[in-house]
Amino acid sequence: MMHLESEANRMKELLNDMRSENKAVNAIISKCNSIKQVIEERENLEKGEIENLVLVNESLRLKMEAKRDDEYQEKLEAMQVEDHTLHQEYLNNSHKNKSA
Repeated sequence: MMHLESEANRMKELLNDMRSENKAVNAIISKCNSIKQVIEERENLEKGEIENLVLVNESLRLKMEAKRDDEYQEKLEAMQVEDHTLHQEYLNNSHKNKSA
């Protein structure tokens, strides 16, 4: 009978030890989950920052293209004015040569 009581006590101690270990494991799992959540939040922030940088870069690229297009348009208009002026000079000179 003593042997059974002794065995029962030993089993109770083992059960208590297992419960303590289980609590420790659960605490570790909880801490890991918290760390994982912090990492995910940081990754999301970094992803958002990267997406923002991509948008800023795209915006700058579009502004540069628009500026370049404006410069080309200004040059084209200047060339058209010059072409028109030269054409008018040619016509005037041609008309002068015919009358002379």
